[in-house]
Amino acid sequence: MEPIQKKLEELSKLDDISNQLTTQTEEIKKQLIENKQEISELVKRTEKLETRTDHTEDKLQLVKDKQKDLEEAVIRLEMEKASYILRLQNFPEKKGEDLRQELGQALTEFLELETSSEVDKDIEAIYRVNSAYARRNKVPREVQIKFYRRDLKDNILKTASEKTLKVGESQIRILREIPWKVREKRFEYQTLVELLKQQNIQFRWLIPEGLFFIYKGKRYKINSLFKLEEFLEKNGKDLGFQEEEEEEENTTESEEEAQKQEVAASKLEERPKAKQKKRKERPRFPFLMVTRQNPRDKKDQTEETSNE
Repeated sequence: MEPIQKKLEELSKLDDISNQLTTQTEEIKKQLIENKQEISELVKRTEKLETRTDHTEDKLQLVKDKQKDLEEAVIRLEMEKASYILRLQNFPEKKGEDLRQELGQALTEFLELETSSEVDKDIEAIYRVNSAYARRNKVPREVQIKFYRRDLKDNILKTASEKTLKVGESQIRILREIPWKVREKRFEYQTLVELLKQQNIQFRWLIPEGLFFIYKGKRYKINSLFKLEEFLEKNGKDLGFQEEEEEEENTTESEEEAQKQEVAASKLEERPKAKQKKRKERPRFPFLMVTRQNPRDKKDQTEETSNE
């Protein structure tokens, strides 16, 4: 009887274990179902968030596009306004001067007209302005002429391309008025402009930015820094463009100088990271770096190219 009793007890224990496993299995199944439901809800929430994010990105892109369109519209308006203005540099300045009379007489002779009234009737205003060019070169303040019509202005520019306006011993520089925003954008393309001029390739400025020209029988419209870099990568060598080479480090320093540098470097490492300045890598095309400097302070580099 004892063996049978033992077997019955073992069977009873197995039944208990089986029941426990069944119960645990049911609980696990319930938990799995709950987890699936939670996962399903999270997926739905994620999809809603992604949809909202997509809508937000679309709206943001629309705002950016509108902002760009507005900026371009403002630039076009400024260019239209500037198209009635000429800038004269090095025009003699004296106390109590009558610019309208003096400049009108000079332009009359310059354009070989019969009377100064032919010039005066198309001039709305004449005034002097301060400029970086005048301060840097210690010359008279710049004269700006605002015209009623562009015909006289265009005639002056055409004549200036053929001969130089002289007042006494002063040679007068006649320039177009270019809005600062346009001048700043054009400055970024100055390297390409210099290359085109070296190859005697004619080009035309685009508004609000960029260049149009024909090279090797193909038309190019370079109106972004990405297109500019891409063009120079493909055609830079043929145009004579040379990338700036990294300066070689001086390896002939004395041991004393090397020790000083090591000490300075160790002190720098001990400073808080927030105070350490990270060394920026030099871009492949340094001239593509965004500059905050007023292009007028770059010795009027864009003036000559802007007036071609």
